[in-house]
Amino acid sequence: AARERKSSGTYKGRRGSSGTFQRKADRSKGKASTSTAWQNERGEGNRQTAKEWDRSTGKGSYSSSTTTATGKTSSRQGTVSKNEDGSYSQQGTITGPKGKTTTVDRDISKNEDGSRSVETTYTGQDGKTLTSDKTITTGDGKRNVTGSYETSAGKSGTFTAESGVQDGKAVTDRSLTDQDGRTWGQHAEVGRDGGTLTRDVTNTNPDGKSRSFSESVTFDAVPQDGEAAP
Repeated sequence: AARERKSSGTYKGRRGSSGTFQRKADRSKGKASTSTAWQNERGEGNRQTAKEWDRSTGKGSYSSSTTTATGKTSSRQGTVSKNEDGSYSQQGTITGPKGKTTTVDRDISKNEDGSRSVETTYTGQDGKTLTSDKTITTGDGKRNVTGSYETSAGKSGTFTAESGVQDGKAVTDRSLTDQDGRTWGQHAEVGRDGGTLTRDVTNTNPDGKSRSFSESVTFDAVPQDGEAAP
């Protein structure tokens, strides 16, 4: 059966911006879509997403489009298919706000130890590429990601991410190290206090200097399925 869920509220951004939002999510067998609008001092923006999956054929599609309050639009779209060996293949396109496109080719496979391997190649209009290989493991209430990347321009590096729940908060630690040994880090915590979700983030540069910011979303009274928020 189809389900519709609506929500609304206010938000505060990292640079002191604030505004209101309205979101609607629809879900039915093999399909899911969302429609979000927000209003702030710059105007109104919106984001639309859609996903479809046919279990019988092992094929699906996805799309999203975001228009900012300043009128800039970016989008993603593509297809996903399940292969005979149980792996998945994704082909898609990313279009930036200036019209430049990037193609995405991704293969996802499950390993014998239960982890997943993800190999992705991004190719720009100019033919330049970025290739990323990563392994995702889950266990003991945590999700770990380790991987490496390489570009056609000769740049390369490694990255890690670990996420889990600590003291009632969702905590994620990320790091990226380039070919010169420089490391960037990020620590993020998301917590709930009543109807408010707050995300606190600290970014650390290779020189050890850190910058922190906070952003939050406060929901109006959560409506029942199919009912609008007050």
